[in-house]
Amino acid sequence: MHNENTGADLPPRDGWTLDPSDWKDFRNQAHRMLDDILDYVENIRDRPVWQPIPDEVRSRFRGDLPEAPSDLAAVHREFIRDILPFATGNVHPGFMGWVHGGGTPVGILAEMLAAGLNANLGGRDHVPIEVERQIVRWMQRLFDFPESATGLFVTGTSMANLIGVLIARDTELGFEVRCAGVAGSSKRLSAYTSVAAHACIGKAMDIAGIGSDALRMIPVDGRQRIDSDALEKAIAADRRAGLAPFLVVEPPAPSTPGQSTTSTPWPPSAAESGSGSMWMAHTARWRFWRRIWRPGLRASRAPTRWLSIFISGAKCLMTPDSF
Repeated sequence: MHNENTGADLPPRDGWTLDPSDWKDFRNQAHRMLDDILDYVENIRDRPVWQPIPDEVRSRFRGDLPEAPSDLAAVHREFIRDILPFATGNVHPGFMGWVHGGGTPVGILAEMLAAGLNANLGGRDHVPIEVERQIVRWMQRLFDFPESATGLFVTGTSMANLIGVLIARDTELGFEVRCAGVAGSSKRLSAYTSVAAHACIGKAMDIAGIGSDALRMIPVDGRQRIDSDALEKAIAADRRAGLAPFLVVEPPAPSTPGQSTTSTPWPPSAAESGSGSMWMAHTARWRFWRRIWRPGLRASRAPTRWLSIFISGAKCLMTPDSF
């Protein structure tokens, strides 16, 4: 066969497959790869937490674009030699560099099964959608949300915060804003979070067309909570200036041992806005996941004022970061 567009000869039609040429060899190679990564995790304590990347190794990732396929065994050897020894180190129990989760051996197998299934949950009628719906219902009950609550799985809490800002914006301005844009509304919005909040909230305000300048960074008290008096004053000042306060995002307390993770005592003015009630959102972290293994811990109950909770399982639950 001949491709008239490129002038190249095409392989015979019976060779058009992504299947391995030899399933037995492929299976043996797959077992070697699984054994190697399980050995890595099992013996991780014998390795350094982290080590610098040698210049020689780094230079190997500056090569030209390959023009032919690579042998799977060769790629595996390259992974073992050049990638595995120079990872971030978050799998190691001694890792204290940041808040990455460590993952689990079960997570490795779960990722393998998920990759083999390669499910697209954008529609149609198949069980993986029911699995996702079931987990949403579990989270709904875990955080004492009503049966009408819904949820989405996204790539991370930054994306979740963006969706939360968009929902709050649409609720305040009306869903026609999705067509007309914020410039089509007479309202000037303002939102509030603490000085300890993640930068993604300001970026979400930017992407949503509201602008990061409309996000008020409120001081925290001695327990790392939003200062409720300062919050009330900021809301009142914006209302006097003709703005429409529409969103309060309560970030989690910093990941510092000994610091409080109790919730902010909201002032009454934070529960009101021109359209009824301000959208209250919370980014959940450590203390909320305690409910999974300590179901009777009522201190983790989600206050009824929260209309959104953004949760990440990659840290405290140690789910794979690619989950």
